[in-house]
Amino acid sequence: MRGAPNIFDVLIPIPYSPYGMMILQGSGVIGRRQGDNYVIDYEGNCYGAESLLSFESRVLRAADRASVNYPTAARMAILAPGAFVKVGEYDYASKALVLFDSAPGLRMLREWLGDEPLPQVRRAASDLWRVVQVHAVAANGDAVSLEDHDVPGVYDVEVPGLLWDDATVATAALRRFHGVVPVADTEALQFTVRDGDRELMPAEEDVAEVDVCGGAVSKRNVAT
Repeated sequence: MRGAPNIFDVLIPIPYSPYGMMILQGSGVIGRRQGDNYVIDYEGNCYGAESLLSFESRVLRAADRASVNYPTAARMAILAPGAFVKVGEYDYASKALVLFDSAPGLRMLREWLGDEPLPQVRRAASDLWRVVQVHAVAANGDAVSLEDHDVPGVYDVEVPGLLWDDATVATAALRRFHGVVPVADTEALQFTVRDGDRELMPAEEDVAEVDVCGGAVSKRNVAT
């Protein structure tokens, strides 16, 4: 295929997102820009081929198909790129997989691979993760405190940044924070998310669909 990229993004779908439920767990998923679209290819080895037992081999197979635009049902243009996290890159020319040395990304990859060990490949630094602040207050206006945070009611949260708009980042931050709030009645709390001086507003559809840590955030949790 003319113009085929040599470097592909290596992706993990967010757990419980529509893509995370559609793509076989442990699949090698790669992505790239194609015109105005973002397109992914994936290989899950659903038939148990001996040559595709490693994550690296599944990534290579997906990149093989993408590099020549080989017809396959395991390809799609992504309508919601925020449902994926970039955990590394694959250099097709040198057949080299590089994983980003990011604790959240590696944790998600371990969960995605299940019992399969992480690939023993080169690690690289990444700035794809954004740190935003979740501000939490109770119904009476008091800031909610956690013992391991210095400033009551203000908590730094690390969220993935690949192709994520502000609304998706805000929702992911709320979901992560929701898992550590030490109060039973979280419905009585109000949250806002800030990136420096900017307030990030979650979209209603994101609140329903984006799930990073298995928590749940209702619309009543979100201060609008």
